[in-house]
Amino acid sequence: MPLVLKSNSPDAQFDELQDAFAAIRQKAQDYEQHEKGTVAKLYATLADLYDFGEMARAIFDGKDRPLTQQFIEHRNGKWNKPAQGNPYIALLPYTFTDLSASLKSQYAQVLHHAHQMKVSVEDFRQWLMDKGIKARLEEAAEFANSTARQINASAKQSRLERAGSVLTSGPRSPSVAMPEATQHKGFATVLVEIDGSNNASILRLLDTDSSKIDPLLLKLVPTQATQQEKSAERPLGRLHRAIDLILGLTDAQGLSDYYLRIVNRMERGKATCHVDAVSTAYSFMWAGMVLEGHLPTLPIDHAVALGLVEAQDLQANFGRFDGWSIAKNSGDTEAYTLTATTPTHKVISLAPLSADKTFRMGAPIMKGQHGVSLNHAVLPNILAFIDLWRADTKRLNAQRKVLRNPPRRLAMNLNGKALQIVREDAPNIAADFLSTTRKTEFVEPRWLAITDVERICRTLSSCECDATGWFLNSDVADATIQFNVAFPADGDKHDMLMTLLPMVISNGMHYAQVCKEI
Repeated sequence: MPLVLKSNSPDAQFDELQDAFAAIRQKAQDYEQHEKGTVAKLYATLADLYDFGEMARAIFDGKDRPLTQQFIEHRNGKWNKPAQGNPYIALLPYTFTDLSASLKSQYAQVLHHAHQMKVSVEDFRQWLMDKGIKARLEEAAEFANSTARQINASAKQSRLERAGSVLTSGPRSPSVAMPEATQHKGFATVLVEIDGSNNASILRLLDTDSSKIDPLLLKLVPTQATQQEKSAERPLGRLHRAIDLILGLTDAQGLSDYYLRIVNRMERGKATCHVDAVSTAYSFMWAGMVLEGHLPTLPIDHAVALGLVEAQDLQANFGRFDGWSIAKNSGDTEAYTLTATTPTHKVISLAPLSADKTFRMGAPIMKGQHGVSLNHAVLPNILAFIDLWRADTKRLNAQRKVLRNPPRRLAMNLNGKALQIVREDAPNIAADFLSTTRKTEFVEPRWLAITDVERICRTLSSCECDATGWFLNSDVADATIQFNVAFPADGDKHDMLMTLLPMVISNGMHYAQVCKEI
């Protein structure tokens, strides 16, 4: 019979969960201790674990956390993105302790595949026995590949529709007759003669084959941009986009008292909403976004914040729920909630920052000197440059008596209109990073933290965005590089992402001061 929790209180349910898992662990030990036992014992253990996992993931506590998460965290395990996507990844190591990591990974894939195929708890054991683990694993891999193909096909179709919309809504010349009759309807490539006076004649129809036309259309719309724009069109979608970008650009896990501060403003008669990373750290790589228009419900100048856990919750689950809105907590004049209604009720708290702590955020400016521009097309090359340096260090350490630490910072060099990043161990090895109008070298030694550069590269390359900006001074010269990226909003509006890439100014990896108290 399927596992059922008989208690109503959360504590009692958790105790029942612990007892149920202890019985599963006992079965797993029996299998492991008898020379890996029989296939029947393995199937029985996996069937009980599937029963356990499906039940635990379907029950949530008052904070909207599944029992699986509580169970894993109670055992000091990690409830990270892989575990959230497939909880069996986290459960298998506690079930089988003597099996290889590869076997546990395979079993986790099979269990997750059963969940995706909606195999019932009662039917799971027979489902597994019908084909065996190896065949089900191959089936899971094929299903994953098929799903990926479907997602890619859907994304491609979305981009083609977007490109078609861009073309049909843009400027066009008057209709003219084709030089030869054709029944084709749609996009095509043609050979056109332009006379130099803004007049053109079609000379020949070259191609109507969609396999050749589609690549030309796809160039008009970047891959990730289409998906992000669609997500941003949903209720609170632009807030989710801002949070996703800011979490990608900042060292959220490494900063003390990290929050995302949200506040509606009126600036020069214009409604805006500021979403900013804040921390009690003295200086850090900062990111924030200014949204055009106000978020609903929140009063002007009333700041609320998402803690890291809440921000990651919204980042991970925004796409799984619909009907997002902001609601005011009854009986609390300061607190609000982010609420979704479909397919189930979900609540994420928005609360004011603690008044007992001093928080800081970046201090960007509207316009600076020594402009820079960053082309997203070069960013994969920068990541490869860094990876190669790490690989070289690891390879050479195998031959050294005194090991070198992994690289932590990049030197910089002006080469014409390019700002290059340079390996400290080999000044002759460099890669172009930015274009800049700067003419003068740095007065004092300046470096960039490798982890900061990697976050910039990964975030902007994933959304296929170019950036512009400039160098900024603070209490020291050349304290940071500010990057600005405009994202489309409603109509002709734009949301502006800003990030400060602080300079490292000492061998101890100390940052220049780029933040201010709020």
